[in-house]
Amino acid sequence: WLPLANFIKIDLRQVKPERVEPMVALAQKKTQARLIMEKVENAAQHQLARDLCVTLFQGYWFAQPTMVTGQSIRPSQAVIIQLIDLVRQQASTAEIEAVLKHDASLSFNLLRFINASGFGLTSEITSFRHAVMMLGLKKLFRWAA
Repeated sequence: WLPLANFIKIDLRQVKPERVEPMVALAQKKTQARLIMEKVENAAQHQLARDLCVTLFQGYWFAQPTMVTGQSIRPSQAVIIQLIDLVRQQASTAEIEAVLKHDASLSFNLLRFINASGFGLTSEITSFRHAVMMLGLKKLFRWAA
């Protein structure tokens, strides 16, 4: 399998320091695979990899990961009230669709709601017109309220 590999990763935390050089030499001799030095966490490890002609690296020495927290998207209250008002008046699908197009978060939440597995739809709903038609005014009102 070794001659078939495109990449070989060498994990510096798993390999004893005195075994890194012979391992790299063996991989370079037996394969055409590109070597990736993994878990490079300091300048000395980076320099070792460069000295051994390894050009691909991974590890915290380059950058620490940062946590990104998600935020829910909240639609504008005015748009929700406008949507509820249109549904109460039994407005046309085109009018309801026009309101949905003006608020990205409301649109996203509606499409996510209707495409949830609980509806049992066989195909994904991608247009507002189709979503409104599938839900009907009564369910759309309950969802918006």
